[in-house]
Amino acid sequence: MQEDIVSYRAASLKSYFNVSRLKRYRASLTSDYYSVKFVSSGLESYVTSNGKFELSQNLLRIVPPGEEIEVSVNSTQDVDGVCFYLHPGVIHQCVKNLVEVEELPYFEMSVVDSTLLYYFQGTDFTVTPDLCLARFLNVFKRFLTAKFADLNALGSVKRQTRFEIWKNLERSKIYILNNLANPIKLDDMAESACMSKFHFQRLFKRFYTVPPGMYLQNSRLKYAREQIKLGYSDLSQLSIECGFGDVKYFKKCLLTTRS
Repeated sequence: MQEDIVSYRAASLKSYFNVSRLKRYRASLTSDYYSVKFVSSGLESYVTSNGKFELSQNLLRIVPPGEEIEVSVNSTQDVDGVCFYLHPGVIHQCVKNLVEVEELPYFEMSVVDSTLLYYFQGTDFTVTPDLCLARFLNVFKRFLTAKFADLNALGSVKRQTRFEIWKNLERSKIYILNNLANPIKLDDMAESACMSKFHFQRLFKRFYTVPPGMYLQNSRLKYAREQIKLGYSDLSQLSIECGFGDVKYFKKCLLTTRS
């Protein structure tokens, strides 16, 4: 196994977090703490009593205490991640007046378009662990607060049904973000959410405030701008990588939607 896992303990918060860089890794884990797992690059695979799931770039998942997990990494490239192990008292305080811990979203979520992404990208985890964890809890609570506000926008359907809709919409968002270079039709997006096109369009817009087609285009353009900032100068090739078939239209979109 090729592994590099560094653990940092935040004594004042009775919690800790691991920063990992892995290529080959396999382990069985069980914790009395709530864990919040995040992958910044690569792919981690998990098997739990509730099934299998994978975390790829910019995905996060909350795991309740006591759940047995088998995690594996098998990659030729580094797989980078962070896992926060939060004392039950800490997570209860974090979500106080927001939601009961039993109602936390225990499924994969994308942190793209949220302050959590900037936290993970901009945090030096080698500094004071207590400070890192305190900042994480602050940003994590804001992330959940925004998500539950979006959840309430789904209307008067039962809360359990709203959670299932949320889970399916997150799956469609992840599908979109993972396929920016590929031709994606509304049928594909709706199928990834296990919904009809009509219900998918209506619920996606209500939850994310923009129609799915616009979200796809905005995500492609956001990725393009990030690449240009990094020095990518071949716009013809970049247009293909962003799923635009017409470079002239691609350039027009970059100019007309410039932030």
